[in-house]
Amino acid sequence: MSGVSGEYRALVETFLAGEVDAPKLVEIYLKKFKDETRAIPDHDFRVLDEIFADIDSYTSDISLIRENPRFYLDEAQLRVKVAEALNRLP
Repeated sequence: MSGVSGEYRALVETFLAGEVDAPKLVEIYLKKFKDETRAIPDHDFRVLDEIFADIDSYTSDISLIRENPRFYLDEAQLRVKVAEALNRLP
């Protein structure tokens, strides 16, 4: 795993450990990933991009989740998805 990927892993692990909530993870991760200029190995990038997409699908709005449950994730679903993705990082 690259040093860059390790930074993202550490950030997501703070969420999984309950040290930051989903809205804070959304704020930090999305900005960090959008602004990233360092090279990320292809495999790591695909996993981190998947996490980006999952985080982007997070909402606390129950009506949106009910309206489109295939797209929107609540906090519990987000935790499961990002934990599964982290397991695929080397």
